[in-house]
Amino acid sequence: MGFETKNVSTRSTTPLGNPCYRECNGAFLLTHAAMHQGMVALMNAMMPWPMKQNFRKYVVPWTVFTDPPVSAVGMTDRELQDSGIKYETIHVKYEDYGVAIAEAVETGFVEVRASKSGKIYGVTIVGEGSGEMINEWALAIQRGVNLRHIMMLQHTMGFLTKRAGDTWMMNRMKSSWLRWLMQRMYRL
Repeated sequence: MGFETKNVSTRSTTPLGNPCYRECNGAFLLTHAAMHQGMVALMNAMMPWPMKQNFRKYVVPWTVFTDPPVSAVGMTDRELQDSGIKYETIHVKYEDYGVAIAEAVETGFVEVRASKSGKIYGVTIVGEGSGEMINEWALAIQRGVNLRHIMMLQHTMGFLTKRAGDTWMMNRMKSSWLRWLMQRMYRL
């Protein structure tokens, strides 16, 4: 199986310069990614230069429908380490979440890779509902939404996504500088 070479606007690099109409151009071998690339190619075929889109600026979430399902979006640990990006990992277990316990769905976790300031680099979710939950994280990464915003978004039933934001903020509270400031402000 070969791939036709495309540029970032999904325009063919062949002499004819035809827009990409094939299922996959080799960037992401997922049907939903191919559908999105086709949509970008169609829009780029109709739009003038300043309005053309680069399909690589869109994140591609994925899910493997195993038991439990596994979903991810954004950069992996290895990609972050290879890029020299400093990050921390926030790990939230399903078993610590009341609704999951009540519904007997205790297997799984949400793992967020983010900067200390809350920039989200990547997310992995293992467990029931991961295919639905990963989409919120994909939008957050694509639009540059900070973990602080995830934490402050009201979720129904204390959703695991919000729990990851809460955990990130609680890690900030362990700062000796913040402890010193609170002691001075509240005379503790």
